Amino acid sequence: MHPEGLGTSFWGLTAITFQEETTLITQAGPFKMEGARWHLLSKIFSSPVDIKPDLYKERLLQETVDKDPNCRSFAWKVLLQAKLEVGATTYIGNTALSAPPFFDNVVRGNSITWGLETSGPRVINWTGLSCEDQAIILPTLQSTNNWIVLALAGKPKRGTIPLPVDGSTIAMTTKGNSVRKMEWWLTGNDELAAYDRKVEVWISSRHSIPKKLIDDLESLLNSSSAKDVPHNGAEGVEGIYCEGMEAGLMGIPSSQA
Repeated sequence: MHPEGLGTSFWGLTAITFQEETTLITQAGPFKMEGARWHLLSKIFSSPVDIKPDLYKERLLQETVDKDPNCRSFAWKVLLQAKLEVGATTYIGNTALSAPPFFDNVVRGNSITWGLETSGPRVINWTGLSCEDQAIILPTLQSTNNWIVLALAGKPKRGTIPLPVDGSTIAMTTKGNSVRKMEWWLTGNDELAAYDRKVEVWISSRHSIPKKLIDDLESLLNSSSAKDVPHNGAEGVEGIYCEGMEAGLMGIPSSQA
């Protein structure tokens, strides 16, 4: 059973949510996204004054990313395991429309999607970053050791910084259903897809990650599962995100959903 369509107004933005999908009414036309994502962004993204132009920029960037064969959204089960391996609190990569909600901080270059900019433990979607964004985080990769990088293998796109970087070592190269399908962010679709390029995992040469954790990550990257693993936890800003899901809109705690 789905709740009836819910209409909200937020600083000039009209949002209609029905069956876990939100349609924003904008001057450029209707703009769809996952309902839980809209609930999250309306609480923590940008500012009331800037949210309209900021969302428009994120939308354009996400649509560009979707068309780029070098950029993909990794499965959340993969990102959760990578997070565990280094105790990460920060995620670097993706747009506000597709970044995983189980991180305290999400940044891209000098842009803070939510949380704070920090050099603490990080998970990085390297090939999801522009060359400018890669250049910004490069010094901290070379000077710290509490990070893990996921990247699509093969020839990097023109202008980007190729791996390895100084102080890094490759942990694995593997292939499986490890990325979400294109435009998954419109509806929250958790179906996974195989990709025609392998995935590389890089870690600091100065950091030792237990072999079992590395093996668990490799198993997830190699998986043939057709769906991502649902995760309605309380890490990062997940609590706010889950409030925008069907159960949350009906007042059911995520622990009971």
